[in-house]
Amino acid sequence: MDSKTQGFIENILFDTLFIDFHYFQAPFNDISTTDRYLRKGLFHADELYSNLLDIFSMAENNLFYIVRDKYMLQYIIFRPYKDNNDIISIGPYTNQPINENFFIEISKLNHLDFTAVESLRGFMHRLPLFINNINLISIINDIMNYINPNSGSFDLQYINLSDESETEDYTPINDFELFVDSVKNRYDAESEMLECISESNHEGALIAYKKMYSITFEQRHKDAFHERKALLYTANTLFRKAAQKSKVHPLYLHRISSKFAKLIEPVADMSGVEALVEKMIRDYCLLVKNKSRIQYSPIIRNAINYIELNLNSPLSLSILANELNVSSPYLSSIFKQERGITITDFINKERIHTSLKLLSTTNEQIQDIAFYVGIHDINYFTKIFKKEIGVTPRDYRKKFHT
Repeated sequence: MDSKTQGFIENILFDTLFIDFHYFQAPFNDISTTDRYLRKGLFHADELYSNLLDIFSMAENNLFYIVRDKYMLQYIIFRPYKDNNDIISIGPYTNQPINENFFIEISKLNHLDFTAVESLRGFMHRLPLFINNINLISIINDIMNYINPNSGSFDLQYINLSDESETEDYTPINDFELFVDSVKNRYDAESEMLECISESNHEGALIAYKKMYSITFEQRHKDAFHERKALLYTANTLFRKAAQKSKVHPLYLHRISSKFAKLIEPVADMSGVEALVEKMIRDYCLLVKNKSRIQYSPIIRNAINYIELNLNSPLSLSILANELNVSSPYLSSIFKQERGITITDFINKERIHTSLKLLSTTNEQIQDIAFYVGIHDINYFTKIFKKEIGVTPRDYRKKFHT
């Protein structure tokens, strides 16, 4: 399977079902991603992974192996092609709600004490729930027909590892060892996400975010939803700091941060959390794209910010030079050098492009809109508008009010 197809399927399954898709090629040196590194945090991890390796090795073509382990987690394992030994693993997931009864059951099955159970809560609460395997298998079967139209039909074979006796207890090691790799990987993904936001890389930020929340991490709140909702406030602060690195003006940062602080409180469920965090990432990336000033010298950065924040006030080269405490010739020269246009042309462009939204979304008089963006002469406004946009303000508005 080529990497593009693999990435597409991974994203589709994770975005829609929050379930992992892994493609392994022999000799299967490291399969720890199969269970989101769960067994790496258990005593005798190599022995425990050998159970999965045995299934990988014996897997026959045209069979979906539904594997259930001693934590009552399930995986779907199969060979996608007849002519090689590649393996696809989908999961982990569970077919029963993650509640206190679930933890009581796995504690009995694995002889876990209270501390051991608590150390696993964060991991378990992040797992997708599928009460019925059939719907999931149907989706996977459709995917198989897409990547390999000649694959034919798949039969099911159930393997219950929880019925097998282990030579050692299937229990977690101490908290530090259990989470040390996950903590590092989580913070690496977080750093990657924030770096993407500071570079206005929306797609990269979303991928890093999904990677971050697929990694086992210690849960600090008994209720998974309230923990994720609380983390939205932290995310809002982190995203603001990431945008600040790109020299976005503090006023814009304050506006977007305040907006999301108000939107977090009404969130009522996990789907709302996911929708809002994706909107936060998108809007912060868009803010950086439109308002980043990192590529400019401090004096030009200040000049652009002053113009944008004072569009409806008198603006000219001499006014700006006076505000910035530099000479007019010097400001004119360095502005043209860094922006490629004159200050007057830049001011006009900003005023015209600000007027576009008002023309398309309001019924305000054109003269009032011109006044709002700092142009008190309607004829002059019409002239520079047509020069910049190609049509008059009236004709532009007709496209939105017909």
